Amino acid sequence: MSAPASGIIGHEKIVSFLTRSLAGGRLSQAYLFVGPSGVGKTAVAEWLIKKILGAQGFGHPDVTVLSRLVDEKTEKVKSEIVVDQVRKLRERLSMSGFMGGPKFAFIEEADVLNTEASNALLKTLEEPTSDTTLILRATSVDRVLPTIASRCQIIRFTSVSRLKIVEALAGRGVIKKEAEALAALSGGCPGYALNLLRDEETRSLEETSVEQFVDLLRSPVSVRLARAADLLPKDEVNKKEQLKNLLDRWEWLLRDVLLISVGSEEWAPRAVAYPEIIKLAKDKNTDHWLKALENLRVIKNDLAFHVNPTLALEHLFLSF
Repeated sequence: MSAPASGIIGHEKIVSFLTRSLAGGRLSQAYLFVGPSGVGKTAVAEWLIKKILGAQGFGHPDVTVLSRLVDEKTEKVKSEIVVDQVRKLRERLSMSGFMGGPKFAFIEEADVLNTEASNALLKTLEEPTSDTTLILRATSVDRVLPTIASRCQIIRFTSVSRLKIVEALAGRGVIKKEAEALAALSGGCPGYALNLLRDEETRSLEETSVEQFVDLLRSPVSVRLARAADLLPKDEVNKKEQLKNLLDRWEWLLRDVLLISVGSEEWAPRAVAYPEIIKLAKDKNTDHWLKALENLRVIKNDLAFHVNPTLALEHLFLSF
């Protein structure tokens, strides 16, 4: 089966729904696209924009993309989207389109809007301007202000089947064996599979993460706690983001360990690429790995509520 639309792997039902909404003139004024990083939310957003505004997509003058800014002093990405950014967005949306037609706003990370920015955005959702569509992207509804989520039509993106990712990669000229390996490692997220294909740094990070993960879990608790501080950057601004990225990678690894421990090794993609994962799974029983995975997910959710990243990581190490 081919991709439902150019640049999109999977998500046929979502594309079909949006196509029908567009054809019937029932496009919502605000959408909240929710799902794992790399699953395809941005690809679908750009596809929809292109359907309405043309081939420029995000580059069209009537499309405003809102994302975290880079700190001019440290040259690092800031941890939040702030209220001044949303005010500028509101001002832009209140004006007529440059091309005299519809306008779009794409908020890349609605889950990192700070309180003031969220409240400012809420006003826009409560008083929408004509011919304007907002698309908010987030990994979880729970991490978006409830009053914002309630004013959006929520579109939930789920993992794409391994077969569809393999077929899409093969269609891009990737040999079957490599396509199967990349699809397995992607965890159902086509964007991550493409990053593994195109970016050496992403591949290196994948391999390093596995080695680091296995080494940590096989170390005494005292060693894990001593290394906690070294796993996060020194500056406070980027600690939470670094920890979130780290926990995202470890979540997939723990999932594989858990699957192996219950005898479902064929569903654990990293088991083939990294035999050390199989050995690790046998170190503890299934209940231990299930509890560790639950603790990790709790800590990931708690990061949205200003939990100290270093203490959160230490707490996780104690549960391992």
